Amino acid sequence: MPLWFLAVYLLLIAVVPALLVAHERLGLALPAVLLVIAAGIDAIEAAGVPHVGLVNYLVVWGVPTVLGFNWLDGRLDGRGARLGLILVALAALTAAIAWLGYPVSMIGLAGDALNTPPVTLGLLACVQTGIAVGLRTPATRWLDRPRPWAAVVRLNMVAMTVYLWHLTVMVLVIGLLHATGSWWSVAPLSAAWWLTRPVWLFGLAVILTPVIVLLAPIERSTPQPARTRSRIGMMAVAVNIIADNEAKIDGVAR
Repeated sequence: MPLWFLAVYLLLIAVVPALLVAHERLGLALPAVLLVIAAGIDAIEAAGVPHVGLVNYLVVWGVPTVLGFNWLDGRLDGRGARLGLILVALAALTAAIAWLGYPVSMIGLAGDALNTPPVTLGLLACVQTGIAVGLRTPATRWLDRPRPWAAVVRLNMVAMTVYLWHLTVMVLVIGLLHATGSWWSVAPLSAAWWLTRPVWLFGLAVILTPVIVLLAPIERSTPQPARTRSRIGMMAVAVNIIADNEAKIDGVAR
Protein backbone atom coordinates (compact mmCIF):
# COMPACT_ATOMS: atom_id res chain seq x y z
CA MET A 1 0.00 0.00 0.00
CA PRO A 2 2.72 2.60 0.76
CA LEU A 3 4.01 2.21 -2.80
CA TRP A 4 0.72 3.27 -4.45
CA PHE A 5 2.32 6.53 -5.55
CA LEU A 6 4.55 4.72 -8.05
CA ALA A 7 1.55 4.03 -10.32
CA VAL A 8 0.49 7.69 -10.21
CA TYR A 9 4.09 8.77 -10.75
CA LEU A 10 4.39 6.66 -13.91
CA LEU A 11 1.12 8.07 -15.26
CA LEU A 12 2.28 11.63 -14.57
CA ILE A 13 5.56 10.96 -16.37
CA ALA A 14 3.56 9.76 -19.37
CA VAL A 15 1.60 13.05 -19.58
CA VAL A 16 4.56 15.37 -18.83
CA PRO A 17 4.95 16.36 -22.53
CA ALA A 18 1.31 17.48 -22.68
CA LEU A 19 1.60 19.28 -19.34
CA LEU A 20 4.76 21.02 -20.53
CA VAL A 21 3.04 22.29 -23.67
CA ALA A 22 0.15 23.58 -21.56
CA HIS A 23 2.60 25.17 -19.14
CA GLU A 24 4.39 27.06 -21.91
CA ARG A 25 1.05 28.58 -22.91
CA LEU A 26 -0.54 29.19 -19.52
CA GLY A 27 2.29 29.50 -16.99
CA LEU A 28 0.99 30.02 -13.45
CA ALA A 29 -2.58 29.88 -14.74
CA LEU A 30 -2.20 26.13 -15.41
CA PRO A 31 -2.31 25.10 -11.70
CA ALA A 32 -5.47 27.18 -11.35
CA VAL A 33 -7.04 25.42 -14.34
CA LEU A 34 -6.20 22.01 -12.88
CA LEU A 35 -7.68 23.01 -9.53
CA VAL A 36 -10.94 24.09 -11.21
CA ILE A 37 -11.08 20.75 -13.03
CA ALA A 38 -10.42 18.90 -9.76
CA ALA A 39 -13.22 20.82 -8.03
CA GLY A 40 -15.56 19.89 -10.88
CA ILE A 41 -14.63 16.23 -10.56
CA ASP A 42 -15.29 16.42 -6.81
CA ALA A 43 -18.73 17.88 -7.51
CA ILE A 44 -19.57 15.15 -10.03
CA GLU A 45 -18.45 12.47 -7.57
CA ALA A 46 -20.52 14.07 -4.80
CA ALA A 47 -23.53 13.93 -7.13
CA GLY A 48 -23.30 10.15 -7.12
CA VAL A 49 -21.26 9.32 -10.21
CA PRO A 50 -19.05 6.36 -9.18
CA HIS A 51 -15.30 6.16 -9.76
CA VAL A 52 -15.02 9.56 -11.46
CA GLY A 53 -12.91 10.76 -8.54
CA LEU A 54 -10.10 8.47 -9.71
CA VAL A 55 -9.35 11.04 -12.42
CA ASN A 56 -8.16 13.36 -9.68
CA TYR A 57 -5.14 11.13 -9.16
CA LEU A 58 -3.76 12.77 -12.29
CA VAL A 59 -5.40 16.17 -12.00
CA VAL A 60 -4.64 16.90 -8.33
CA TRP A 61 -1.13 15.45 -8.40
CA GLY A 62 -0.61 17.32 -11.66
CA VAL A 63 -0.82 20.57 -9.66
CA PRO A 64 2.53 20.18 -7.82
CA THR A 65 3.98 18.81 -11.05
CA VAL A 66 3.26 22.00 -13.01
CA LEU A 67 4.22 24.12 -10.00
CA GLY A 68 7.63 22.48 -10.42
CA PHE A 69 7.72 23.71 -14.01
CA ASN A 70 6.98 27.26 -12.82
CA TRP A 71 9.67 27.02 -10.16
CA LEU A 72 12.30 25.91 -12.69
CA ASP A 73 11.21 28.71 -15.04
CA GLY A 74 11.79 31.25 -12.27
CA ARG A 75 8.14 32.33 -12.06
CA LEU A 76 8.12 31.69 -8.32
CA ASP A 77 11.35 33.57 -7.63
CA GLY A 78 9.55 36.82 -6.84
CA ARG A 79 8.24 37.30 -3.31
CA GLY A 80 4.96 38.64 -4.69
CA ALA A 81 4.35 35.51 -6.77
CA ARG A 82 5.06 33.24 -3.81
CA LEU A 83 2.92 35.23 -1.38
CA GLY A 84 0.11 35.40 -3.91
CA LEU A 85 0.24 31.65 -4.43
CA ILE A 86 0.23 30.98 -0.67
CA LEU A 87 -2.51 33.46 0.26
CA VAL A 88 -4.92 32.66 -2.58
CA ALA A 89 -4.54 28.89 -2.08
CA LEU A 90 -4.86 29.21 1.70
CA ALA A 91 -8.01 31.32 1.38
CA ALA A 92 -9.57 28.83 -1.04
CA LEU A 93 -8.53 25.90 1.18
CA THR A 94 -10.08 27.52 4.27
CA ALA A 95 -13.29 28.31 2.40
CA ALA A 96 -13.55 24.75 1.06
CA ILE A 97 -13.24 23.30 4.57
CA ALA A 98 -15.39 25.89 6.36
CA TRP A 99 -18.23 26.30 3.84
CA LEU A 100 -18.15 23.47 1.31
CA GLY A 101 -17.91 20.53 3.70
CA TYR A 102 -14.44 19.27 2.78
CA PRO A 103 -12.78 17.35 5.64
CA VAL A 104 -9.85 18.79 7.54
CA SER A 105 -7.90 15.59 6.92
CA MET A 106 -6.03 15.75 3.62
CA ILE A 107 -5.82 11.96 3.27
CA GLY A 108 -9.53 11.26 3.30
CA LEU A 109 -9.75 9.56 6.69
CA ALA A 110 -12.81 11.66 7.53
CA GLY A 111 -14.68 10.67 4.38
CA ASP A 112 -15.74 7.61 2.45
CA ALA A 113 -13.15 7.93 -0.30
CA LEU A 114 -10.00 6.90 1.55
CA ASN A 115 -7.49 7.59 -1.18
CA THR A 116 -9.16 9.70 -3.86
CA PRO A 117 -7.34 13.06 -3.73
CA PRO A 118 -9.74 16.04 -3.43
CA VAL A 119 -9.16 19.56 -4.72
CA THR A 120 -8.18 20.63 -1.20
CA LEU A 121 -5.07 18.48 -1.46
CA GLY A 122 -4.04 20.42 -4.57
CA LEU A 123 -4.63 23.71 -2.73
CA LEU A 124 -2.48 22.49 0.16
CA ALA A 125 0.25 21.61 -2.36
CA CYS A 126 0.18 25.24 -3.56
CA VAL A 127 0.59 26.53 0.00
CA GLN A 128 3.42 24.11 0.75
CA THR A 129 5.18 24.86 -2.54
CA GLY A 130 5.12 28.60 -1.93
CA ILE A 131 6.55 28.12 1.57
CA ALA A 132 9.20 25.62 0.42
CA VAL A 133 10.44 27.84 -2.43
CA GLY A 134 10.51 30.81 -0.08
CA LEU A 135 12.68 28.88 2.40
CA ARG A 136 14.99 27.49 -0.26
CA THR A 137 17.66 30.20 -0.02
CA PRO A 138 18.16 30.11 3.77
CA ALA A 139 17.85 26.31 3.77
CA THR A 140 20.54 26.04 1.07
CA ARG A 141 22.79 28.39 3.03
CA TRP A 142 22.33 26.25 6.16
CA LEU A 143 22.96 23.00 4.27
CA ASP A 144 26.23 24.37 2.92
CA ARG A 145 27.59 23.68 6.41
CA PRO A 146 29.23 20.23 6.65
CA ARG A 147 27.40 18.90 9.72
CA PRO A 148 23.81 19.64 8.60
CA TRP A 149 24.55 18.29 5.13
CA ALA A 150 26.10 15.13 6.56
CA ALA A 151 22.98 14.61 8.70
CA VAL A 152 20.78 14.99 5.63
CA VAL A 153 22.87 12.46 3.72
CA ARG A 154 22.68 9.94 6.57
CA LEU A 155 18.92 10.36 6.86
CA ASN A 156 18.47 9.99 3.11
CA MET A 157 20.30 6.67 3.22
CA VAL A 158 17.46 5.24 5.32
CA ALA A 159 14.60 7.39 3.99
CA MET A 160 12.88 4.60 2.05
CA THR A 161 13.15 2.21 4.98
CA VAL A 162 11.55 4.80 7.25
CA TYR A 163 8.80 5.39 4.72
CA LEU A 164 8.01 1.70 4.24
CA TRP A 165 8.01 0.72 7.91
CA HIS A 166 6.73 3.74 9.88
CA LEU A 167 3.08 2.74 9.37
CA THR A 168 3.77 -0.77 10.65
CA VAL A 169 5.31 0.63 13.81
CA MET A 170 2.44 3.08 14.27
CA VAL A 171 -0.19 0.32 13.93
CA LEU A 172 1.66 -1.87 16.43
CA VAL A 173 1.90 0.97 18.97
CA ILE A 174 -1.78 1.89 18.58
CA GLY A 175 -2.75 -1.77 18.90
CA LEU A 176 -0.80 -2.16 22.13
CA LEU A 177 -2.25 1.03 23.56
CA HIS A 178 -5.76 0.02 22.55
CA ALA A 179 -5.36 -3.19 24.53
CA THR A 180 -4.76 -1.11 27.68
CA GLY A 181 -8.00 0.88 27.37
CA SER A 182 -8.90 4.33 26.05
CA TRP A 183 -6.99 6.47 28.58
CA TRP A 184 -4.59 7.65 25.87
CA SER A 185 -7.26 8.81 23.39
CA VAL A 186 -7.95 12.54 23.05
CA ALA A 187 -10.29 14.54 20.82
CA PRO A 188 -8.69 15.30 17.43
CA LEU A 189 -7.44 18.89 17.01
CA SER A 190 -8.17 19.71 20.66
CA ALA A 191 -5.58 21.45 22.83
CA ALA A 192 -4.67 18.11 24.40
CA TRP A 193 -4.29 16.60 20.94
CA TRP A 194 -1.80 19.27 19.87
CA LEU A 195 0.12 19.08 23.16
CA THR A 196 0.52 15.31 22.83
CA ARG A 197 1.76 15.35 19.22
CA PRO A 198 5.43 15.81 20.21
CA VAL A 199 5.07 12.92 22.65
CA TRP A 200 3.58 10.74 19.91
CA LEU A 201 6.30 11.63 17.41
CA PHE A 202 9.10 11.09 19.91
CA GLY A 203 7.68 7.77 21.10
CA LEU A 204 7.18 6.46 17.57
CA ALA A 205 10.67 7.60 16.59
CA VAL A 206 12.19 5.73 19.53
CA ILE A 207 10.40 2.51 18.59
CA LEU A 208 11.08 2.95 14.86
CA THR A 209 14.82 3.48 15.34
CA PRO A 210 15.77 -0.17 16.08
CA VAL A 211 13.58 -1.30 13.16
CA ILE A 212 15.53 1.02 10.85
CA VAL A 213 18.87 -0.10 12.29
CA LEU A 214 17.91 -3.72 11.61
CA LEU A 215 16.32 -3.37 8.17
CA ALA A 216 18.15 -0.50 6.46
CA PRO A 217 21.38 -2.47 5.88
CA ILE A 218 19.35 -5.34 4.39
CA GLU A 219 17.52 -3.06 1.99
CA ARG A 220 20.73 -1.26 0.98
CA SER A 221 22.53 -4.53 0.26
CA THR A 222 20.22 -5.70 -2.53
CA PRO A 223 22.45 -7.62 -4.96
CA GLN A 224 22.90 -6.09 -8.39
CA PRO A 225 22.46 -8.09 -11.59
CA ALA A 226 25.66 -9.74 -12.82
CA ARG A 227 25.69 -7.65 -15.98
CA THR A 228 25.42 -4.42 -14.00
CA ARG A 229 28.21 -5.54 -11.65
CA SER A 230 30.49 -6.37 -14.58
CA ARG A 231 29.88 -2.96 -16.19
CA ILE A 232 30.59 -1.19 -12.91
CA GLY A 233 33.75 -3.24 -12.51
CA MET A 234 34.94 -2.38 -16.04
CA MET A 235 34.24 1.31 -15.44
CA ALA A 236 36.16 1.19 -12.14
CA VAL A 237 39.15 -0.43 -13.85
CA ALA A 238 39.08 2.17 -16.61
CA VAL A 239 38.93 5.03 -14.12
CA ASN A 240 41.84 3.57 -12.14
CA ILE A 241 43.95 3.19 -15.28
CA ILE A 242 43.24 6.79 -16.34
CA ALA A 243 44.01 8.09 -12.85
CA ASP A 244 47.26 6.08 -12.73
CA ASN A 245 48.38 7.38 -16.13
CA GLU A 246 47.57 10.96 -15.15
CA ALA A 247 49.63 10.54 -11.98
CA LYS A 248 52.60 9.22 -14.00
CA ILE A 249 52.34 12.07 -16.51
CA ASP A 250 52.15 14.57 -13.69
CA GLY A 251 55.23 13.03 -12.07
CA VAL A 252 57.19 13.23 -15.33
CA ALA A 253 56.14 16.85 -15.84
CA ARG A 254 57.36 17.76 -12.34
